[in-house]
Order: sequence, then structure tokens, then C-alpha cells
Amino acid sequence: MKVSAQTQIAILITVVLLSAINLNAQNTAQTTEPQSKFVGEISALAQNAKVRRRFRQGFSLQANYTFGKELSDFTGSTTSNSSFISQRDPDYEFIAQNPYHVFKANFLYQLPFGKGKEFFNRGGISNVLLGGFQIGAIVRAESGDILTITSGLGTLNRAGRSAGNAVDVVSGASLSDLRGQIGARTDANARIVFFDADFANNFANPQPGTLGNLGRGRFEGPGFFTTDFSVIKRIPITERQNIEFRAEFFNVFNNVNFSNPSAVNLNFNSSNFGVIDNIRGNPRIVQFALWYNF
Repeated sequence: MKVSAQTQIAILITVVLLSAINLNAQNTAQTTEPQSKFVGEISALAQNAKVRRRFRQGFSLQANYTFGKELSDFTGSTTSNSSFISQRDPDYEFIAQNPYHVFKANFLYQLPFGKGKEFFNRGGISNVLLGGFQIGAIVRAESGDILTITSGLGTLNRAGRSAGNAVDVVSGASLSDLRGQIGARTDANARIVFFDADFANNFANPQPGTLGNLGRGRFEGPGFFTTDFSVIKRIPITERQNIEFRAEFFNVFNNVNFSNPSAVNLNFNSSNFGVIDNIRGNPRIVQFALWYNF
């Protein structure tokens, strides 16, 4: 592939595999309970691709995409000997870290009208009315954060240690079937929820002495998308002075980006199971500014 000097394309692929990491989960506090030390494993895969067009002929563009995925048999505090008991089992499962997919892009474009440009290349009133315009945008899109459905019951140990365990799948539904029943919607009580009305029927509380077979991190929460847009108009006064008018639109399309249900609302036994009670980002914001540049 031939790439011009004005356009740079950089693709960076990073694969990180960390095996048999000694997490030293030993509690040094005074306690009558047995101390424990164990070895955990983490596998991480990350990929990053970037495209950049340097500013030329009134136009510049940058875009990047990041993919990240982490699997582990351990999450929690390395200062507590109980943290690993709060997790389901020693098999690899998803870690609730950053979103899998993140895309960001931005551009600037000086419209080709007015003095020194391709069209209406002259001074006077046409340059005042049509020249000096610049538009720009910033786009950000992300997949949802990882979420885990918990029982809130201390079925393996006391609740302080194993309340974060997963639930049992009892309906026989596959993971893909379960994922087909999630997504932001309004329930019969006019609440914003993330699960289908029959979603809870797939699960049951784990049996005493077990941690549930669903596992952690099996679902992605609501995704995120926003676009910021700007229009700038510069009116020259002298060679070094101009008046600049700016109109800026944050979240110009007024996308509603829901957060994950809170940890309490991801408790299978909660009366608010699946309820979304927060959003990410802001609704559309419009602001105007007038600058004098010298």
C-alpha cells in the first residue's frame, strides 16, 4: 500500500500474555481466620489501529480504534485473603475492565470559499459573507462495560465473602440466547431497565456451598456514542486581527447513553433488578462565543 507524506497510517498490535502471576493475596491483618496465599493467571489481548491525515488543503483527520480483552481467574484486592472467595471459580472469565471496543475520530475542514480559496477567491463583501468558515467534529463510540449478575447470598461462605457470586442458569438457554434478551427498554412500571421482562426466569439462586454457574462478566452493558460539532467563522479586520464567532454543539445528536445498572440493581434478588438509574455524559449542550484575535 502506498501512503503519501501527508497521510500517516499506523497500526500497532500488542498481545500481552501474563501467566502464573503471583498475586500474593495474603491478609497481613490480625485475624483468627486462616491466612491464604495463591497464584492467579491473567491473559490480556490488546490491539490498536490509528489513521492520521496531516492538515493539507484545509483538511485534517485523525481516527483510532482500540480493542482490549482480559481473562483471569482472579479479581479483587490483593490485600485481602477473602477477595478471591468472592469470585465464582478458578476458570478463566472476563474481567470488568475497560470496554472491548473504543473508536475515536476527529476532523477539521476549512470551507473552500473566500479570499485565497478555490471558490469566490476575492475580497469584499463576498469574502466577509462566505469566507473564513471552518467546521469540525469529534466522534466517540464504545461498546458497553462488562456487567455481572449476582445473587447477593453468602452460599459459599458468609455474605461478606461470597455475596458477589453469580447465579445459576436453570432455563437451559444458551449464552447467546441470554444476550438476546438484554438492551435498554421501558418496563410496565415506566422504568428504564436493561433486561427483558422474562429475563429473570432464566436464573435461580446458587445452592449452598456453590457459587453459581453463570460466571462473571458474561454480558455487556449499554454502549456509548456521542458527537461534538463546531462551526467557526472568522472575519478579518487587518492582516493580524480578526473577529471569530464560534458555535459549538456537544452531543449534537442528543444521544442518551445509559450507564450499567448499579451493583445493587444487578442483584438477582433485588426488587429493582435490571433498573438503570443513571446515564453517562450529558444531553445536548449548545454554546456560542465571540472572540477578538490579535
